[in-house]
Amino acid sequence: DIFEARFTINENHFALSQMRSVIKEQDLKKINASTLKVLREYADNVNEFGIYSLSKTFEDELLWAYYADSHRGFCLEYELDELMEYRMRDELVIPVDYQEKMPCITDIDLLDFFESKKMAGNLNRKMIGTKSLRWKHEDEVR
Repeated sequence: DIFEARFTINENHFALSQMRSVIKEQDLKKINASTLKVLREYADNVNEFGIYSLSKTFEDELLWAYYADSHRGFCLEYELDELMEYRMRDELVIPVDYQEKMPCITDIDLLDFFESKKMAGNLNRKMIGTKSLRWKHEDEVR
């Protein structure tokens, strides 16, 4: 999927009007550059990890064609409720959100990311939990 662990950045969104009144323009440019660097490093790190993908259905022929060696594979069934009961972190089980556009990272996402590990999970969910609308038939959980 073209959205796989990718995002767009609204660079203008980071130059908040409240910040402009307090921070010099040249410093704001440095902050924006640093922010973009952190986001790019984050995206590179996400690409280093595997994504465990599950579907809520096993009867979709397209899934068998894509992932089961042209219908010769087999299916393992999990009880999602039980799987979620044993999760170690909140972001371990992420229902996929299917969108028309790639996720856009905003200043709010970044502030949340730096604020706490729990809030960082929101960025993780946005990054690896968003796929193109064309894949909606997969009904995926990651």
